[in-house]
Amino acid sequence: MEEADGMKSGPHRRATAPGGLWKGLNPGMAMAAKGVVLVFVLATVWDVEAAGTVFGRVRAWIEGTLDWFYVLTVCATLFTCLLLACSRFGRIRLGDEDAAPEFSRFSWLAMLFSAAVGIGLLFFSIAEPIFYFDNSQAAGYPNNPIADLAGAT
Repeated sequence: MEEADGMKSGPHRRATAPGGLWKGLNPGMAMAAKGVVLVFVLATVWDVEAAGTVFGRVRAWIEGTLDWFYVLTVCATLFTCLLLACSRFGRIRLGDEDAAPEFSRFSWLAMLFSAAVGIGLLFFSIAEPIFYFDNSQAAGYPNNPIADLAGAT
């Protein structure tokens, strides 16, 4: 059942706006998300060094405490995908019974390879200039262990 404002009523109400600035969004959730982002931005602009310290400590805590969770999540996702692909669910066809694939396997592999190359170019187009403009002077003399470590990354 729809109300006059175009939103569904009842126990499973989806409060998405039918038009205007909030079209397709839940106005309350969108405003809350924008508010949180605004608070973080204003706090960072207000005191850059304190925000950098807080963000650094939070990042260090996440990296030191939740590293096992990240590895476990990645492994669980990989094994779940492999299990689904090798089970009877891996044979489910997407599309009609007589539908043929739009691209060959070679084309799919070429697209995946091209996407990986594009991602690498996008990443290193930012990372490489930052590396060269860094003033750490790690490459100042030969056999420098810091330069060796920097070159290994």
